[in-house]
Amino acid sequence: AQAATRAGIQGLRTFGGYGLTTEYDIHMYNLRAKAWGLIHGDPARLLEAAGRRLYAGEAAVLPDVGPVSIDFDLGPEAAALAHETDAFFKRTLTPELKAHAHYSWDGHHPHVHKQLAEAGLLYPELPPEKGGRGASPYASAAVADVWEEHGWTGHAKGTTMMVAAMIDKFGSDELKREVLAPILAGDAICSLGYSEPGSGSDVFAAQTRATPEGNGWRIDGTKMFTSGANLSDYVLMLCRTNTEVAKHKGLTMFILPMKAEGITVQPVYTFQDERTNITFYDGVKIPDSWRLGEVDGGVRTMSAALELEHRGGGFAKAHAAMIRAAEAPCREITSAGRPLLADPAAQARLARARAHVAISEMLSLRALWGAEEKQDLPAAGPMAKLFSSEKFLKDGSDLLDLTAPLSLSKREGPAGFVNQSYRHAHGTTIYAGTSEVHRSMIAEKGLGLPRTRQ
Repeated sequence: AQAATRAGIQGLRTFGGYGLTTEYDIHMYNLRAKAWGLIHGDPARLLEAAGRRLYAGEAAVLPDVGPVSIDFDLGPEAAALAHETDAFFKRTLTPELKAHAHYSWDGHHPHVHKQLAEAGLLYPELPPEKGGRGASPYASAAVADVWEEHGWTGHAKGTTMMVAAMIDKFGSDELKREVLAPILAGDAICSLGYSEPGSGSDVFAAQTRATPEGNGWRIDGTKMFTSGANLSDYVLMLCRTNTEVAKHKGLTMFILPMKAEGITVQPVYTFQDERTNITFYDGVKIPDSWRLGEVDGGVRTMSAALELEHRGGGFAKAHAAMIRAAEAPCREITSAGRPLLADPAAQARLARARAHVAISEMLSLRALWGAEEKQDLPAAGPMAKLFSSEKFLKDGSDLLDLTAPLSLSKREGPAGFVNQSYRHAHGTTIYAGTSEVHRSMIAEKGLGLPRTRQ
C-alpha cells in the first residue's frame, strides 16, 4: 500500500495540472492507493498493536478464516535435507570453527568445505553423479536457511557454483577435467573478475584486455572488488577482446588459475569488517582451452551466471538476526524508569522491522516458487533482492538509533552485532548489482518500461 501511494503521488505530479482535474482518472488511482492501507484503520496503531503482541504479552483472538489455500511448507524432502545439514553443522562446527565464522568470504574454511562435499551437502541441487543429491529448489532453499542459522558463510559456495554452471555449459573438456572436477569434489573455489576500478556495476565497460598470443591468450588489466581472490583457486574473468564493436559485444569469458604468473592480489578492507581485493593481471598467459564460450560472446556466457544470481534470495535471515540482537540492548537501556523494550514506540519500531522481514521472506518464496513452477515472473528475483536489501539497510539505521548509545561501539555481543549489521546492510544493496540496476531490471522485465541502461 505504501508503494502504491508513492506511485500514485508521483504519477499525479507527472501529469501536472491535469492530474488534479476530475477530467482524467489519475486522481482515482491516487485516492484508491491511499485508501488501501487504511481499510483496517491507522497503520501506526496497527504497528503499536503488533508491538504489544510481540513484546508486551498481549494476546489476540484470531478469527476462523477457514481453509487456507497457500501452503508455506517446503515439503518433506526439504525438511529432511535441512535436518541432515543442521546435524552436520552441529557435529562439525567446533568452538574454534564457530569463532572463525564470518558472514563474508573471511568465514570460508577449506576443511569444512571439503567435508560438506564428501557428505553430498555442498551442492545438493546437483545430480548424484556430480556429487549432489538432485535436490529440488525448495530443498536447496531450506538448506541455505540452515547455513544462515549457523552463521556459516555461503559466499564461496554460491560464487563457485555459478562458475561451475558456466564451465559445465560452455567449458572445454580440459576445463571440465582440470577445474570443474575439483570444484565438485570440494577441492577448489572460484572468485569473480567482473568489476573494474572505473566501471563498478557496469560490467560491460570492462577494459581488461585479452590478446591472442600463439595458441592462447595474454591477459592484462585490473579487476576491483575481486572478493575471495586471496582464498580462491580460480577467477572467472570478463575481458575485452574487441574494441571495434559495441562495448557489450566485444567481451569474452576466461578461467584463470590464481597461481598463474603475473597475478597480484592486494587487500581492500571495507567498513563492514570484511576483506575484498584489487587484482592485477600483467601478461598472464592461458591456453585457448581455458576460454568459456565464443570469442566476443561473453554476454551470452555470463547470462548463465546472472540467471543464478538474480533467481531470488535475499537478506531476510540476516535482517531477522539483527532484530533479535537489537532486542537485547532494548532490555538493558532504560527509558522513564523502565526497560526501553516496554516503551510502545520502541515496540512498534521493532514490529515494523519484523514486518519487513516477513515481506522479504514472502518475496523470496515467490521467486523460488516461480522458478520451480516455471512461472513467467522475470522480475521476481530482483524484487526480492531489492526489497530485502533496502529494508535491511533502513531498519539497520533505525535500530542503530533505537539502541544508541550502546550500539555505537564495536563491542562484543548483541549491541556490537547491531552495529555490524548496519554496516553489513550497505553492502547488500551493492552485491550482485546495485539497487539502481535492480530497479531498472524490475522496470523493464516486470513493468514493460523502456530500457534506460546503456
